[in-house]
Amino acid sequence: KEKTVSVPTNNFIQPPVKNADIPYEEYSVDAEKGDTIFSQTGSIILFPPNSFIDREGKIIRGNITVKYREFTDPIDFYLSGIPMTYDSSGKEYLFESSGMCEILAYKDGQPVFVNPNSKPELHLVTKNNSQEQNLYYLDSTQQKWVNKGASIITDLNKQITDKTAAASPFADIIEPVKPEKAN
Repeated sequence: KEKTVSVPTNNFIQPPVKNADIPYEEYSVDAEKGDTIFSQTGSIILFPPNSFIDREGKIIRGNITVKYREFTDPIDFYLSGIPMTYDSSGKEYLFESSGMCEILAYKDGQPVFVNPNSKPELHLVTKNNSQEQNLYYLDSTQQKWVNKGASIITDLNKQITDKTAAASPFADIIEPVKPEKAN
């Protein structure tokens, strides 16, 4: 019998166009061993061993399903229906986003949660390298954005100009070719 993984819907997230929402990429991850997911966009998610727990806080064993999607431009933000306003000291502001993502995880159709002792690491690709933006988390229970502080920007395309850096053992690494979807 096949299990269908359902994605929770929150009434404050309202996609404006039916069947035009951003699709999920789906992956299987060994919860005990951990894994690395390479998204079609180039983003990378590192899941260390034992990074998932159940509602009671017990470490998950076996394979889990990870659903992942990214929102990279104003059209994506609009189609997702995700609220793009936040409150700061009682004043409402509109986000200027460099990109955002959604990660959901399930074991046998039931949601699993992040182990606070073995948190995943996300490397989100963006076209904006501004140091002025912060990280936010959309708390679906409180139905509001929570400021998580400054983001760390790493420019992987920056040319090595410093002779000391050129002597690095990683200097000869060639950037891999981005995979393309078959047609």
